[in-house]
This record gives sequence, structure tokens and C-alpha cells, in this order.
Amino acid sequence: MDINYYFPIGNSSTALLAPGGVVSARLSFIPRAIFLIMLGRRGAEALNRTIFGNQPVHPDALAFMNLIMTHFRPRMGDLPMFTDEELKRLTMPTLLIAGSQDAVLPSEKTAARLKRHLPDFTARLLPDTGHVLVNLAGEIIPFLAA
Repeated sequence: MDINYYFPIGNSSTALLAPGGVVSARLSFIPRAIFLIMLGRRGAEALNRTIFGNQPVHPDALAFMNLIMTHFRPRMGDLPMFTDEELKRLTMPTLLIAGSQDAVLPSEKTAARLKRHLPDFTARLLPDTGHVLVNLAGEIIPFLAA
């Protein structure tokens, strides 16, 4: 995997939002997601409730996500992982934002691995938040602009 494609070296700062490729997905999520997707609309709605966590979601956003999930085909196979050496090349200030209730990725493990390898790292794990992250521009833009 070419890390320069995802993180062009020379950026002044980087924000990562529930990133894949840092740690493996939760093993419990994959079979559940596949099963729920096979149930059609009701399964898609149940999967979205799982992915959003306990955060409040506008009904229009939930309806849009339900439409997407009705026709979504999950990735079948392992997500490529960044190596330790690739992560160590990220020397710019890096902000991780992830949900503490992420059903897809273990946010605590993601934060711990990035903390081990990134020299200028800040983690923000949002309580009552799942894998879907919304309304964070007010936090991300000031970090990137600093």
C-alpha cells in the first residue's frame, strides 16, 4: 500500500475520522453485518442503528443511510493494513476522532496503535458515538488550520 496516496507527505496536519487500515475490524461485526444486509430494509435499519451508536441522528440522515444500506455490498476480505514503518512516516500533527461505541472498529486500539507510532498525536474518542461521525467541522477545521 502506498501511504503517500492516502497521506501526502508535506501536509501541515492530518485529521483521521474512524480510519480503517490501522487495526482490524471487530470480528463480531462482520458476520452480523452480512446477516443484517441479507434481511433487506429491516436489516439495513438495524445495521444503521448499530453503526450510529447512541448519538442522535436527524431522521433525514437516517433515511438516507437506510437507503444506502439497502443496496450496500459489504467488503468481503481483509482491509489492507498500514505497517508500523508507514505510520511512523506521519510526522505532522495528527488528530484522531472516533466513536467510543464504534461497532466496526475498536477505537481504543486504533488510538493506542497511532499513539505508539505518531510523534504528534491527539485522540478524541466521542462518547455515545458509533462509527458514523457527524457535525465535526467545528473541531476539525481549527485543528487543520492551526
